[in-house]
Amino acid sequence: MSEPFNEVKQLEMSLKAAQNMVGKATMAMDDNLLQAATEAVNNAHAQLNALSNSGPGTDEELLAQSRQLLAQCEEQINEARR
Repeated sequence: MSEPFNEVKQLEMSLKAAQNMVGKATMAMDDNLLQAATEAVNNAHAQLNALSNSGPGTDEELLAQSRQLLAQCEEQINEARR
């Protein structure tokens, strides 16, 4: 059986999923896809919070880049809903 992904890998996967969903949703301008994209961004935020609360040794640059990326995703969703 394979080893579980570590928290950093889970965050990376959540960020990629959120970016992908936001891209699809904003291109389609579909309310259901926009809601799914919002949920994907929220899930990525949860992963980010879990990683940032995991204690010392966390890559602060990775956390900052992840926060910035999620802020951009949220802005794209907000723009699409206007």
